[in-house]
Amino acid sequence: MKNTIRFQFSLSQILLLAFVFQSICCVVAFSGEISDKTPQSDWPQWRGQHRDGISPEKSILNSWPDSGPEKIWKIEIGEGFSGISLVNNALFTMWDEDESQLLVRLDAETGEEQWRFRISDNFQNQYGNGPRSTPIVNEGMLYAISADGHLAAVESTSGELRWGHDLATAFGSQIPFPRKMGNYHGDIPGQHAAPQPASR
Repeated sequence: MKNTIRFQFSLSQILLLAFVFQSICCVVAFSGEISDKTPQSDWPQWRGQHRDGISPEKSILNSWPDSGPEKIWKIEIGEGFSGISLVNNALFTMWDEDESQLLVRLDAETGEEQWRFRISDNFQNQYGNGPRSTPIVNEGMLYAISADGHLAAVESTSGELRWGHDLATAFGSQIPFPRKMGNYHGDIPGQHAAPQPASR
């Protein structure tokens, strides 16, 4: 007798998979055309310039000293799963802080925050809080998507919004898990706040 494996998915799980697939497709659509003008030392998207996790740097140490690498700077950030993109000595990432999901630019040499952009409300659920995606930088533009489907294109130098879309509203879909456990009513804001000046 052959063993049969059956998979059963709830409606919410199916919707979750569909939404994640849609978000991945959207991000890949942007990330597949990174400009050839990007310096080889930059890391403009998830897993690097070619999304293969390979760095072209030649001066990386083969082994660390017993004391470990020198610590240049350290800062406290919010919650989330976003990676870090590096372009022209600037770091770009996302995190949850207070009531917002933020897109943030930092100075790579000092860790100083240069600007922050509020892309959506904060995101909390049982799988972990905060944004899931890594920003993409291409020819002076920064593209990012929040955990609840807010897609934004902002100027990488100033943090000014060029355009934004609420994908859940645009495609008539619903986030399949609550933004806040036990307190979800399906209200997804459609407006993006103006960039906020960096805190000093």
